[in-house]
Amino acid sequence: MLNILNNAIDAHNDVRVQNPFIVLHTKASEEKVFVIIEDNAGGITDENFSHLFEPYFSTKDKNGTGLGLYMSQMIIQKQFGGEIDVETSKKGSVFIIKIPKNIT
Repeated sequence: MLNILNNAIDAHNDVRVQNPFIVLHTKASEEKVFVIIEDNAGGITDENFSHLFEPYFSTKDKNGTGLGLYMSQMIIQKQFGGEIDVETSKKGSVFIIKIPKNIT
């Protein structure tokens, strides 16, 4: 979650939108817990969207290793049996972390 939050902060610093926000909220179903992280930093370009979770892919030039979202996804999948979904628009991005309640 920290990586996604830091990416949202970086995106806000890059685009400098008026009234920037990052919203975290949670909800639960019978089977899963959802952590939703939403920002208004302009969203992810179509060109970058399909590469988000690839190792070594970064939009931060020399300031990024391209491992943050990849490692976040690996931790959620392997340690918690969960998944990360992303939705994006011109307004911003929404990352949805889904974690099963019964981790085996």
